[in-house]
Amino acid sequence: VSPRSMGDAMNLHQLVELRAAFEQADVDGGGSLDVEEFIEAFGSVLGRNMTREKLALLFMKIDANSDGSVDWDEFINFVLLENKAAANAPDAGSSSFRFALPLPQGGNSDRSERHAHSGMVERLLVLPRGLDKCVSGSRDGTVRVWHTGSLAHLRTVRVSEAWVSGLAYFERSNRIAVSS
Repeated sequence: VSPRSMGDAMNLHQLVELRAAFEQADVDGGGSLDVEEFIEAFGSVLGRNMTREKLALLFMKIDANSDGSVDWDEFINFVLLENKAAANAPDAGSSSFRFALPLPQGGNSDRSERHAHSGMVERLLVLPRGLDKCVSGSRDGTVRVWHTGSLAHLRTVRVSEAWVSGLAYFERSNRIAVSS
């Protein structure tokens, strides 16, 4: 299985893996990474051939609100923006770093492409264990439900013509709230 670079479109499976890696790196469980957690977890992935000092500068670049920590929204916004910039660059190999994730087994199938969002994924919500579902909300105004084990598409709901800006799961009522 060959690695993907940031110049390739990220799929839902890769976003789920990235989220899991981010949560695992959050050693103190605070919901964000400090510079040490960031360098330890993503230094070898984001910063191949980068010194510790350059990785710290990259951390500061990702830390959009300059509070000394990188939360999931800052991290994924940076990754997705870099992904888009690399895809649009005439020479995607000129990026200062590369982000690599393995392709899912069997690569992309035509079936999964038909169910892909047509806009950038803004929110990803992994439902509690036992439900085996995750939900993605996109700039295309849709919410899509996926099986977490197989990543099979289960359902699509058009919410509006506007971006989906938030997702929340309410356990007692077993419902998902969507904001746009």
